[in-house]
Amino acid sequence: MKVILILLLLLIDPTGNKKATEANKAYNNGNYAKAEELYRAALKQDPNDPKLLFNLGNALAKQQKFNQALAAYDQARSEARANEGKSRSEYNMGNVFADNKKWDKALESYKHALQANPDDPEAKYNYELAYNKMRRQQQKQNQQQQQNNKNKNKNKNQKQNSQGQQNKKNQNNKNQQQPQGGQNQQNNNKQQSQQQQQNGQMTKQEAKKILDALSDQEKQVLKDLKKAKHQSDKTNAKDW
Repeated sequence: MKVILILLLLLIDPTGNKKATEANKAYNNGNYAKAEELYRAALKQDPNDPKLLFNLGNALAKQQKFNQALAAYDQARSEARANEGKSRSEYNMGNVFADNKKWDKALESYKHALQANPDDPEAKYNYELAYNKMRRQQQKQNQQQQQNNKNKNKNKNQKQNSQGQQNKKNQNNKNQQQPQGGQNQQNNNKQQSQQQQQNGQMTKQEAKKILDALSDQEKQVLKDLKKAKHQSDKTNAKDW
């Protein structure tokens, strides 16, 4: 696959700007920092020269000063009078975006380059390349999002299952403790009854039997008292 390269168009300033000539020479020698310095010096004489702005953008891009390069290309595009100059600026802006894998913005710049110059074969190729790259990037992002959602749902289900198992375990423990509590109560009652017997205390059943027995005895006592009284009345009766 073809590698996208920065389009380098070094245009000698027609006005004979000495600084521009020196900047082009430094650029061709690979001294991009010196070229940037000289282009900026040349622009002080002619701040709106689109060719100087374009070449400054190239020197900045070579130093990976991408934001500054984009600003220089954007100004060069605005100052360019011919469509060819506008197209070249847009094309180089697209290459800067592509170098940073910002395919959506690269695609937009290549589209503008083709609008200014529909016959540019490199702009056509890079437009198609950026479009395919953008689609693949979006597909990868969608797949990653789906995987993230899948992992999130999986973790949520595991948490719910774990909570359900813990609730079931707690309920089982509670059910096991209830019969044991009843048995403990019976054992306590039995122990209490045995303790009362050992201490000479009567149980409720024993007390009832005694009361029933006393009731029968009281009936007999009352019967005996009535009989004795009757005999006494007969003995002490007066004869009038």
